[in-house]
Amino acid sequence: MSREPRPDPAHAPSAVEGLGSLLFGRLVDSLPSAVLVETTDRRIFTANRAFCLLFGTEEEPETLIGRDSRTWVRDASPLFQDARGFTGRIEATIEEGEPVRGDVLQLADGRVLEREYTPIRARDGVAAGHMWQYRDVTAERRAEDELRASEVKFRQLFDNASDGIFLHDRNGSLVDVNRRACEVLGYARHELLAMDMRDVDIDFEPARIEELWHHVQPGEPITTAGIHRRRDGTTFPVEVRVTLFDLGEREVMLAMARNLTERNRLEEQLLQAQKMEAIGRLAGGIAHDFNNVLTAIMGHAALLSAELKDDGPAAEDVRQIQDSAERAASLTRHLLAFSRQQVLQPERVDAGMAVRRTEGLLRRLIGEDIHLDVDLPAGGAHVLIDPGKLEHALINLAVNARDAMPHGGRLSLVLRGVELGEEEVARFPFPFMPGPYALMSVSDTGTGIPEPLRSKIFEPFFSTKPKDKGTGLGLSMVYGFVKQSGGYVWVDSAEGEGSTFHIALPRVGPPGAEDEPETAGSEPGNGKGTVLVVEDEPSVLSVVRRALADRGYHVLEGRDGFEALDVLRRHQGDLDLLVTDAVMPRMGGLELARRVRAEGRNVPILITSGYSSEVVAAMESLGGVVRFLEKPFSAGDVGRAVGRMTGGRGPDPME
Repeated sequence: MSREPRPDPAHAPSAVEGLGSLLFGRLVDSLPSAVLVETTDRRIFTANRAFCLLFGTEEEPETLIGRDSRTWVRDASPLFQDARGFTGRIEATIEEGEPVRGDVLQLADGRVLEREYTPIRARDGVAAGHMWQYRDVTAERRAEDELRASEVKFRQLFDNASDGIFLHDRNGSLVDVNRRACEVLGYARHELLAMDMRDVDIDFEPARIEELWHHVQPGEPITTAGIHRRRDGTTFPVEVRVTLFDLGEREVMLAMARNLTERNRLEEQLLQAQKMEAIGRLAGGIAHDFNNVLTAIMGHAALLSAELKDDGPAAEDVRQIQDSAERAASLTRHLLAFSRQQVLQPERVDAGMAVRRTEGLLRRLIGEDIHLDVDLPAGGAHVLIDPGKLEHALINLAVNARDAMPHGGRLSLVLRGVELGEEEVARFPFPFMPGPYALMSVSDTGTGIPEPLRSKIFEPFFSTKPKDKGTGLGLSMVYGFVKQSGGYVWVDSAEGEGSTFHIALPRVGPPGAEDEPETAGSEPGNGKGTVLVVEDEPSVLSVVRRALADRGYHVLEGRDGFEALDVLRRHQGDLDLLVTDAVMPRMGGLELARRVRAEGRNVPILITSGYSSEVVAAMESLGGVVRFLEKPFSAGDVGRAVGRMTGGRGPDPME
């Protein structure tokens, strides 16, 4: 680097001699900023050590005195040659002659300098020199940039949060809100900032907020509840997490409010589903135990009836017992339907044809003062259902509609094939799988159902009718049949405006050859052979044993699966049939059947149960000839079922 020769102090300009002093030089040298003082003719009067370090020179400040500042700065460091017109800005500043504060220079090496200029004047106002101060503000500017970036990110997170966020002071005045808060409440941001929390939260009371302010600590949020009011006056529940937030000049409370409307709705749906499931399990359990009792009653009544004369008073008493048992069996079937444990015999059927076959019966049921409209699709809408159960469901809905229109009205039955996508099912008030459905709607112009009762109408034994008008099991049977068929059922109704019950059943393809129903053989009669009967209920075992013995079968007995296996292993002859209850202590009938198959015995098996259609599904894995007999059954029922499986023919002693 070329350097100008140091001028002789004796020949230094008089302006320099007039300005200098040892005290001034020491004061300048002690400043943290890089300082350069020059005369009006641009000769360096003084500079401090920080100035030398900034420009990267190893020279001492005293060696710079008297040198031309322009030449020295240009030669001192190439960084300043590219500093956005460094030299030109200096000349322009001097020419203007006004102080400059905060002039920023961006150097090629990334450093940022902040420059100040102060003109030096004599007492008479004549220009005497120039003072420049340079300060490296790179770290400060970087921190400021990072802070601004952080603030931008915070604002983005703040505004894009899924919950409404409110910042308010101790008095409740709103300091800031995010975009979500504005959207949910229906206000513009400037409108909310002119309000306080009392306008937003109807539970916001000074005493309550003072208590929160006393207990909440920075970084330790507290969760509370509230009710927020929208611009239109409607309200909704919220869960609020509050914490203290330091804005520097003051503390504010940050409240994050989550709208609980959807969560509460889902919780209500879950509770309703859990309640219905619990009721279903209870109903199924009751029906199971009750079916065993009914089987014993119906079986012994049939046995007794076969021994009595048809015209005697005792025979009439037995018939009354049988009729009562049949009515009780109907109740258990309804309970099993609700609990989705009834035994279905599904077929691929055209729902429109099934409705058409029921139309005549429905017209007779509802009476002449109610007009029936039936609107069916031109094309087929095939579903996999038990046609008999669909008929019972339509009858129940029609009877309910008739009772809701005591002075006449209109009953409409509409069937449509629909394709429900994600957007459509999202609007339903309960979980709903998208897909193709046969949608059946049964509407009446009756009294309607009050809102508090609508969530209960599918529960067993709940009825909106007078006590002598129904059992409360009709709609529960509809509910169970539809759910067990993989569909959905719901009601739209308002008090005084009628009701519409919707049944959505999954659509399937048309029936094929594999769906053709089996043809029934001739009725069985007397039989021969050995039958092993396994039943844990003594009264049911007695009925089955007597019914089969009276037909001529040799009957072996077992009270559970283990006892049956022991009997089977000790039996030396052939076994023509195994009759077993599905549900028994220690070992049930399904496990017994698997053990029998595992031992290589391909004996036909008749499984009885009054509890669950899951038994039928499990039977498919057993192999061989396996049939099912639903409880409750009579002595004649079990005799005919055994006769079909063993080939027995002839007159039936139970008839």
